[in-house]
Amino acid sequence: MNAPAPQGPVLQDIHLPIEPGWWPPAPGWWLLAGVIFAVLVWVGYRWRRWQRRRARAAQGLAEFDRTTQTGLPIARVRAATALLRRAAHEYAPANASLPGERWLDYLKSLRADANLDEEVQTLWRDGQWRPDVAEAPAIRFVAEANALLRSMIQQGGGQ
Repeated sequence: MNAPAPQGPVLQDIHLPIEPGWWPPAPGWWLLAGVIFAVLVWVGYRWRRWQRRRARAAQGLAEFDRTTQTGLPIARVRAATALLRRAAHEYAPANASLPGERWLDYLKSLRADANLDEEVQTLWRDGQWRPDVAEAPAIRFVAEANALLRSMIQQGGGQ
């Protein structure tokens, strides 16, 4: 006997398409890879810059220690003043060329606990042009300059 003919269209088996390959990736993955690459380049640049700044700071502190440990008191005062101005040029360029009292105010602003007596303040203003300086104020001046230098590096190093 013959089977009755089905009513409607005759359907074929369903065949699934082949799975897409992993290469080439979709455009979204390329975009994500580009963003990750850009972020890695930026982080590398910032890290390298931070390393260079840290190396320059260590070199500046070593130079400060080397030049202010020996010699005449006036030579130590001049070296400390010059090195502090040079550090200000790198870490706070707007304040590097301040004259007299404004330079002293900037230095005082670096450290809240700055303990500058009148003689040390006078050395900050005009000590580098004096022909001679007594030993005791020169020692206090160099110690304060060292603390100010470290404070300046610490505040400016995060840029």
